[in-house]
Amino acid sequence: MDEDAEVMTEEQYDDLLDKLSGHEMESKRGRTIYDNPGIECLNPRCPHGAFDALIVSDVGWMEFGTRAALTMCMCVVDTEEGQKKLIFLHEPE
Repeated sequence: MDEDAEVMTEEQYDDLLDKLSGHEMESKRGRTIYDNPGIECLNPRCPHGAFDALIVSDVGWMEFGTRAALTMCMCVVDTEEGQKKLIFLHEPE
């Protein structure tokens, strides 16, 4: 994988959100959290498979707490609406 290549295209981002439509859990203050109905993580190096939740944000700093250990895969995608930060959350088995 080319480290300098774009991590995710806007088309991949749009396709992901289409697949997650109807699974929105919460939306506030510049971030949306989606529950995952079984979609594989888009990180080609991720050993965890499907992610449990996805946070999409257009804000800089975020704070969130968890009650269990989580693994995160993060990336940034440029869209027509601006840059979006994506955090794929995996609950270890």
